[in-house]
Amino acid sequence: MIDFSKLIDPWYWFRPGPGDLSEPFLIFFAIFFGFFVVLKILLRVMGRQYIVGMHKAQKQVLYKIEYMLLTMGLLGLLWTLFRYELVPYFSARYWVIIWMVGLVIWGYLIFYYAQYQVPQIVKRDETRKAQKKYF
Repeated sequence: MIDFSKLIDPWYWFRPGPGDLSEPFLIFFAIFFGFFVVLKILLRVMGRQYIVGMHKAQKQVLYKIEYMLLTMGLLGLLWTLFRYELVPYFSARYWVIIWMVGLVIWGYLIFYYAQYQVPQIVKRDETRKAQKKYF
């Protein structure tokens, strides 16, 4: 059974050599982080057909999501490799916290760009296009 009381102990998170990871957890992390990479590839392949009529700023949102998925997936797989090989400091548990915080911040920045900046960019370009028609 998993002892959840360890989660509030700072030494549990910041120990340089956290110990061996059980095989089911190792497989879970490899599949979880590998899913990010596969999702990036699928998004790239399947997104090609939808990208044709999009504005440049909307395409940029798709590319930002792809780069986030690839980067976070590869970093997670690298951490899983370090954890499997028991590399001190690089296999520590705090990297997972840093990874999650990075994912949330990066996701928020993409969301902010897509929700607030892209509509302004599209509107600005449409206005310029309409003005250019008269010049």
